[in-house]
Amino acid sequence: VELGRGDGDVYGARLTGGGFGGSVVYLVRAGRARACAERLAAAYFSTGNRPSVLVPPPQLEAAELVP
Repeated sequence: VELGRGDGDVYGARLTGGGFGGSVVYLVRAGRARACAERLAAAYFSTGNRPSVLVPPPQLEAAELVP
């Protein structure tokens, strides 16, 4: 979560499952997920840890989901 705070494309983050190794879910600006994931993974790797990154495919715009 802390690594994402300094990234301009991240506007929200949440640590989940911390008792089992944990995962971080980042909310990222539309169209910037891949580039942001690469930056955050590199930063995490530089701490001596091995990241595993999942970037979902692009979905419908939020406005299209609201009836």
